[in-house]
Order: sequence, then C-alpha cells, then structure tokens
Amino acid sequence: MNAGRILFLAAAAASCLVLQTPRTLAQSFDGKWTGTISCAKLSFTKGALKVAMDMTVSGTSATYAREVLNADGSRIVGTEEGTGKVAADGKLDLTATWKSADERPRYTYTASYSGTLSGKSGAIRGTQVWSFDGKTENRSCSIALKRG
Repeated sequence: MNAGRILFLAAAAASCLVLQTPRTLAQSFDGKWTGTISCAKLSFTKGALKVAMDMTVSGTSATYAREVLNADGSRIVGTEEGTGKVAADGKLDLTATWKSADERPRYTYTASYSGTLSGKSGAIRGTQVWSFDGKTENRSCSIALKRG
C-alpha cells in the first residue's frame, strides 16, 4: 500500500470521528424501567418497606410512581409520583412530595433520590423526610431498577 493511500484512509477515519456529535456518542436511557424500592422502618410502621416501582425516561426527563402503604403494610393509601433529570452520563436525580388524602393530612413526606443508570440497570439511594403528629423522621431508601 502506498503512502498516499494510507494518508487518505487515515484522514477519512479521522473525519468520521470528528463528524460524530456528542448525542451520537451518549448512551440513551429512554424507556420503561421497573424494579423495587426498599426503605427502612419508620417509628410508626410495622416493618421495613419493599414495593414495586416504575420509571419512564424520555431524553433528560424521568417520571416515576410507586404505591404508598399504610403503617402496617396491609393497604395502599396513595401513590408517590415524582419527576427528575437524567444526565448524558446516566446520573439521575428524582424528587417527590406525598401527603395522605385526609382533609388535614396526618402523614406527609418529601423524597429525594439520586444514583446512576448504566446499560440496563440502575442503582439509586435517597431519603424520605416524613412529618407526622408534629414530628419529623428521616427514612433511608434504595432503589434497584432494570430497563425493559
């Protein structure tokens, strides 16, 4: 192979790399993600929590939902619905606010979770800050998600 042909092929390969935009190099996290959220026991609950969670990613936006159970875990009393942002590298931040359906809600909380989506799985951790009967209590949570 002559030097001119080698130079031409090297220039062609280099131009292909230059033409790729960051969007084509970035991994897409779009789609439905399912898994579980596990949270520590609160002082007024019968035990720790583990329930299903669904999340949808579209571009840089994420929305999620999961059931909220009563203190003994026997009945669904609401749905935590939250939103968040997904960075090109998979960093994920989610937030939500929930309150019981009573006219004067006895239980309320704010949730904030952060973690990383990678390939077809996600590992997220966070805190729920509960307010009830004039008290405040923090609850740690972890979320494991799979895409598909």
